[in-house]
Amino acid sequence: MKNGHEKDDAMRILVLTTLSKHFDSLESTTAKRRFVELLPLASPCLPFDTTTGEDNLSTFKTAPPNELYLPDTDLSAFSGLQTFHKASKRLKKEGVSDAFLLAMGVRKTIKIEFLFLHLDTLNWNSNPKPLIKYLIDADLSQQDLLKLRSTRYLPAANDQTAVYAPSQLYLKDKDLDIFPFVKFLQWPSNESMSVAARNFLLKLGVRTEPPLSDIMGYLEKESAKSIDARDDAALTTALQYLTQRLAPKGTYANQFRHAKVDFLPCIRQNLETSEVIKEVKSPSTCYFNPTAMVMGFSVLDPMLTDTEQIGIRMNIHRDPSCQVLLRRLLQLVDIAKAKLDHLERQGTKIGTEAKEKDIEKILVLFEGVFLYLSSRTSDFQKRHLSELEKKPFIPCKCRGGRLQFYTADQVFFVKRQPEGAAGGDSIAELLFQQVEYSAFLSFAG
Repeated sequence: MKNGHEKDDAMRILVLTTLSKHFDSLESTTAKRRFVELLPLASPCLPFDTTTGEDNLSTFKTAPPNELYLPDTDLSAFSGLQTFHKASKRLKKEGVSDAFLLAMGVRKTIKIEFLFLHLDTLNWNSNPKPLIKYLIDADLSQQDLLKLRSTRYLPAANDQTAVYAPSQLYLKDKDLDIFPFVKFLQWPSNESMSVAARNFLLKLGVRTEPPLSDIMGYLEKESAKSIDARDDAALTTALQYLTQRLAPKGTYANQFRHAKVDFLPCIRQNLETSEVIKEVKSPSTCYFNPTAMVMGFSVLDPMLTDTEQIGIRMNIHRDPSCQVLLRRLLQLVDIAKAKLDHLERQGTKIGTEAKEKDIEKILVLFEGVFLYLSSRTSDFQKRHLSELEKKPFIPCKCRGGRLQFYTADQVFFVKRQPEGAAGGDSIAELLFQQVEYSAFLSFAG
């Protein structure tokens, strides 16, 4: 048995079977250890299976226990590095237990030192599953885990050019397909991942969700592209992904610090031409109430999914503050007056019809402005409107077709005639400037 002669093969199997049964019958760990110490462990006493030639014929060989692996050990992850021999399957068939073979020194897995020696040179092809299975069963120290986290050795899906450290890869998730910077861990497409494998990969540092900084970098880069080059569908989906995870208890809750980063698709109305302009703004320079657009403010593009949730979770103001609104109102007044002065200077160069159209545009603009401001009346306080007391900001069309601005105390609301009453100019219309009722103008005095 100790010399490994072929003629002793039958006797060797019989002896090993008998020894295994006695070993298994021992109750204490100490008794089992002492029993094994009496065996010729340094001798080639265990048979192993090997094949040669095209006919796959078995040849007889033996080796010391510490050079062999259990018959059922999966070493496919390390194929090509060297030849690994497994204890003969005849042993298991005759009743020799794995516990006895392990006690003799037969290995269940390769040594961790051997793995680290070849970790960055092994070719896992398209299937790292055997490696992960081996690592799950291996006795790894904290130092071993640290090395496994930092070394590049895992394959990425659809990438044959390099291997990656665990923290550079992600577990497959269709929600992450929108991000071009995400590299998924290569895993057999026809095999599901076990809970044990998933948990171990997470322990190594494989990611399930990108860092917020990576998502923001993608959004900023994608939104900076021209309208023709930008993938609006992908941008919208990415914003939706981010918004969902900014919810309370979400992945990025309390992490968002990007108020001044331009990445949000917005629209703005050109107040002179009424054209809607698409642009990209930061959370601090836009609003999510679309009606604020009437005063020329940038608002979240209504084409986005659930602009209110985006606004709330990214700390975007719903509407401009009262102070900002009043400043914009006075700016609009100055712009309109400059436009009227330009029309006056042009004189007969501009036709009467063109002048009337421009005047009508100004009136329509301010009608919309006052309508929006009326929806905000509850937000204003009297002190906010003190700046308007002496400033003419209400446009009225005078007799002769001219447009002038008046202070609040110079203008009256139109008194509606009872149905069926005779029309015509009243004394009020002749003596005073009148406008349609507006809650904001009423509040302004």
